[in-house]
Amino acid sequence: MLRQRQLREIRLSVRQGVPDHGMSGQDGLSGSGREVIRRSPVKTPGEFRLRRVFFCPRRDCREAAGCNFLPAMLYSRCNQQEECFKMPYAVENITIASASREELPIVARLAERIWPEAYRTILDEGQIRYMLKMMYDLPVLEKEYGEGTRFDLIFDGGTPVGFTSYGPCSEHSRECAKLHKLYLDAAYHNRGIGTLALKHVIAEARKKGYKVLHLNVNRHNTAAIRAYERNGFHKANEMVTDIGGGFVMDDYIMEIRL
Repeated sequence: MLRQRQLREIRLSVRQGVPDHGMSGQDGLSGSGREVIRRSPVKTPGEFRLRRVFFCPRRDCREAAGCNFLPAMLYSRCNQQEECFKMPYAVENITIASASREELPIVARLAERIWPEAYRTILDEGQIRYMLKMMYDLPVLEKEYGEGTRFDLIFDGGTPVGFTSYGPCSEHSRECAKLHKLYLDAAYHNRGIGTLALKHVIAEARKKGYKVLHLNVNRHNTAAIRAYERNGFHKANEMVTDIGGGFVMDDYIMEIRL
């Protein structure tokens, strides 16, 4: 049974309907749109809910927030120094909640469903099966959980549709965090949900005082690389790792300063 009410979460919802992608005035946004952020009462330390995001029609407001996206994109806040994120479609009932040890089998099942589709044009089937066993067998996930890696589940209503995991770069690291995993069902791609999850991880890393967030991404996964770059990550290094079984991981190391 999912413990959603007891868990730290971020919720994003927008007005019913799809954004108007037509040009309207010099801002190129629906004239009736405006941006509203509300925070719900905090139930536990660190809990934060992003309740509503509407359009902001003011160009100076978008520019102050650093938003240089096409018209009719949504972003998180309309204030100076706040980061924005691309949200071209309406998203409702999306919740990100910390997973318990008992919920790790959900992560494993999601990986079994998501990985073959995510990597079918990048890795051969044998390597996909090998890496799923290496990284997502339940004892492996439980070991990582016990060592301090945090797992979050992404829900559409009450249905799990993706997951993240992240933690310190090393056991004694105080400044470096690493995003180990961020995956969504294919049906939820290109709706801004991955960006929402990534912003959540960045916020959690900042909250814990980390100065930099690292991740590894397959160098042939161009869609993921572009998504990370849009959200402020840059390529810092390259790494080829022998993982056994005659397979290697051929990755870029990307990072963002926090």
